[in-house]
Amino acid sequence: MRVLHATAPGPVGGLESVVRALATGQRARGQEVGVLVSRTPSDADGPHPFVDGLRAAHVPVHDVVAPGWRPDREWSATQGVLDDVEPAVVHTHGLRSDLIAGGVALRLGIPVVSTQHGDSLFTPRARAVRVIQRSLLRRFAGVIAVSRPLRDRLAGAGVPAARLHVVPNAWMGGVDFAEAGEARRALPASTRSAGLPRLGWVGRLSHEKGADIFIEALAILDRSGYELEVSIIGDGPARFPLQGRTTAFRSVEVGWHGAVPNAARLFPAFDLFVLSSRTEGTPIVLLEAMAAGVPIVATAVGGVPDVTGRDGAALVHSEDPRALADAIRADLADPDAARRRVAAATRRLDREFAAEPWHDRHQALYTAVVSESLRTSSPSS
Repeated sequence: MRVLHATAPGPVGGLESVVRALATGQRARGQEVGVLVSRTPSDADGPHPFVDGLRAAHVPVHDVVAPGWRPDREWSATQGVLDDVEPAVVHTHGLRSDLIAGGVALRLGIPVVSTQHGDSLFTPRARAVRVIQRSLLRRFAGVIAVSRPLRDRLAGAGVPAARLHVVPNAWMGGVDFAEAGEARRALPASTRSAGLPRLGWVGRLSHEKGADIFIEALAILDRSGYELEVSIIGDGPARFPLQGRTTAFRSVEVGWHGAVPNAARLFPAFDLFVLSSRTEGTPIVLLEAMAAGVPIVATAVGGVPDVTGRDGAALVHSEDPRALADAIRADLADPDAARRRVAAATRRLDREFAAEPWHDRHQALYTAVVSESLRTSSPSS
């Protein structure tokens, strides 16, 4: 069974981590697998961590390069790849790949499985495109939601329940975590003497990730004179406006590090990891923080409570910087409680998010949709 994943990747991110883990893990299990990568010419010019990582793992990459948002050219190039590869299943990841690769595969009669990694579209135009996407999802052979709340939203949008599958992301391991001192030196945040508590925030600096909520929580702590170091890893459209706000802080020092390759190995730099999102699926960064043994304060959105459980993190409501600031302060003031949550999170990571069952569930779904496609297309049916 030949599986072709399809995505329009950024250099790094949770979706990219999931696709890479699926493709490399499936190849290691003997699956015939490739990845169709949709990129603009500027994206395709030079190194690309996601693509380079796949090629280093000997996963075939099929590049579709189209200038800007040109669906006509991308559609044609994508059809050429599918004609050449002849996959048994096309597995799409992300809006653009649902629309293009998923649409082409439907036209060619190839079963489509789509993983919905989360909701991240807020502009009116983006919501209109989402309507088109969900009309396609209703026709796909299988739709994977990475959290129960996301499954419920997809069911409410008309995706047939029989085709919906909740498959949370898995922890793949393989991270060589740095020693805490080394990690802190790699993420300089303060010009003062060492010893201040260090918070970490990792993600795309965009509306849905709630970096502005985190910055407002830091402003509350700063106004109270609470001394902290903060490392913010990631990039995006909100970076520079938010970075400008932190220059006025007096007691909280913030290091803005941009996109950092293999950032997970530096998580031991943090005394506390903060996730302040407005919406989430199954955040890979939470699994990374759990594996690194870092206490977590997070907003209780999407699949976050299902990842951490009640005992594995301090959870607060979204859109509430005061509650987030209070949770940060309380966690740092009670290291024994923080250690108990870390122990609970570690047990949960080992029990609920192992890689092999995750791969098994995907393989079972591929087998089911291919069998159903053969049954319905056979002359006797």
